[in-house]
Amino acid sequence: MSQDSKLIFVVEGDIDYSYSHYRNLKISSGMFCFIPVGQRVVCNSLSAATLVIVRLFYLSDSQLYRQLSSLLITEVICDDEPQALETKTPIKRFIEDLFICMNDGLICQKYLNGKVNELFFLFKAYYSAYDIKTLFKGVVTRDFLFIENVYQRHMQHKTVESLAKAMNNSTSTFRNRFKEVFGIPAYQWMKQQKIILIQQELELGTKSFKEIAYEYNFSSVQVFNDFYKTNFGKSPGEIRKVTELT
Repeated sequence: MSQDSKLIFVVEGDIDYSYSHYRNLKISSGMFCFIPVGQRVVCNSLSAATLVIVRLFYLSDSQLYRQLSSLLITEVICDDEPQALETKTPIKRFIEDLFICMNDGLICQKYLNGKVNELFFLFKAYYSAYDIKTLFKGVVTRDFLFIENVYQRHMQHKTVESLAKAMNNSTSTFRNRFKEVFGIPAYQWMKQQKIILIQQELELGTKSFKEIAYEYNFSSVQVFNDFYKTNFGKSPGEIRKVTELT
């Protein structure tokens, strides 16, 4: 589970990427995309590819987010599918310089934080407010601090009550705010997120069922198997066999 948002720049080649319920979104050289906090992204190279990934730590508490918030616009209708943008020449130069400096070992956190802020100044200079809103949809909202905190914390909590307490809310206040922001009850959302992440784990095939059961707070592999079969109609073993064949 990623604890930060990120930008993925495709410097060379072509990839497809998947996260949450989005699958096999294609992006080519000279384009970039945004991955929101709390999402495990899987990238597959369609041709020899070079990527630069810029991580946006605690975005809601940053100068970058305050600048994003200043671009709040209400009359923008975006497609549900995540959007990628063209990497314009000034951004390409920025990425090339960043790539060189990091390869030279310049990875001081203060330097990198400064570069993130510089990157956003370039966004403001070379992209329209519409483009920025489209790229960062779901972030450029007045509820993003709440959303980011939910994504960063929910995997550590089995119940809505526990998550509400961790976010310094009463359970009733948290339930109401959650339903208002996410559009569904908190318990239903937490269950959906667990299902999505477990499905990604099985597709990746890098962890044993025991490891997945432990990571997602199941008391045993059998309980994990029962949960999965109830929600998918098949056992994890059956799904993994199908994935391995495709």
